[in-house]
Amino acid sequence: LTSWPMGFFLTIIRYASYLLLFSFSTICLACGLYYLAEVIEEHEKMTKKLLKYLSWVVFAAHLFVWMEGFPTTYVLVGVIAHVLYYVLLPQFPKLKLTNLGFILASIFFVLDHYVWFSFFSSKPFNFWDILAFFLVCVWLIPFVFFISLTSEDSSLPYGSLSASGEAIGDDQKNKSGNRLVLFFQQLSQAKDKLFAPRSQYKTF
Repeated sequence: LTSWPMGFFLTIIRYASYLLLFSFSTICLACGLYYLAEVIEEHEKMTKKLLKYLSWVVFAAHLFVWMEGFPTTYVLVGVIAHVLYYVLLPQFPKLKLTNLGFILASIFFVLDHYVWFSFFSSKPFNFWDILAFFLVCVWLIPFVFFISLTSEDSSLPYGSLSASGEAIGDDQKNKSGNRLVLFFQQLSQAKDKLFAPRSQYKTF
């Protein structure tokens, strides 16, 4: 009998466990995002206030890291990026992707990542310190904005009727939905169609 190399099956089991762990982590992340998006959609005013206070915390964090000797140019890029996020607050959560302010914020979001990745890649910082910095000073505000985006695509057309035949009011017609919630709802509908039970054959 041909002998397998020692540890061959253990290696297969290890990579299979990595795949399972990645799959479970992805599912948990998706469920968490869906839950957060629904909570934010139901409490838009509270989320807007939370974003305002979190922005102040991030501004203070940039000031503290600057006082600790972080490069002034890099800190300034981060501050400008969060000022642009702060300017978008009056439009929250109905942000227009073609708005100049949103475009500038997106550009500085990428630039903010570039300068800090460049900085930390050239310095012997601990991985957890880098992760903590990115979570607070780079990702926190954009993440909340991302899961809070609403879309007018879900608004109902003028003069539409509800399922019961009643006319839909203006407040219902103009109602918009969270993009992330709509995305997961579309995935759920696609799953239902894909795994729907097949109709039985007709008997003659």
